[in-house]
Order: sequence, then C-alpha cells, then structure tokens
Amino acid sequence: MSEDKRRFKTIIAGRPYTILANKPEEHLQTVSEIANDKITQIKGAHERSQKQERKRKKEINKQKKHKQK
Repeated sequence: MSEDKRRFKTIIAGRPYTILANKPEEHLQTVSEIANDKITQIKGAHERSQKQERKRKKEINKQKKHKQK
C-alpha cells in the first residue's frame, strides 16, 4: 500500500508541506489551492473582526470618558 503513495510538495499558508497520498498530482494541487483559499478567507474575516472589535472598544472608551465629565 505505501508503494502506491506519492510525495507531493506544496506551500499552504506560506509554509512548505509534503503530502503523502495515492491521489493524482492534479487532485493534490487542487486540494492545496482550496486550503490556501480557505485560509485566506479566514484571515480576512479575522482581520475584519479585529477592526470591528477595536472600533467597539474605542466607542465604549469614548462613552466612559463622556460620562465622567
């Protein structure tokens, strides 16, 4: 069984990986592309979430300062 497996080297999220599988190279390339796309989407959503959180914290601090006056 292990003789059927191939080594496929790829970069996912900027890191090198070697995938051992008995799938065609085209399939493994597609899997790598999907993984990269999903990671990019998650990073984008995380960045947007962080920006929203910073905005909320600024607004809360602004309201606290206004109440103290």
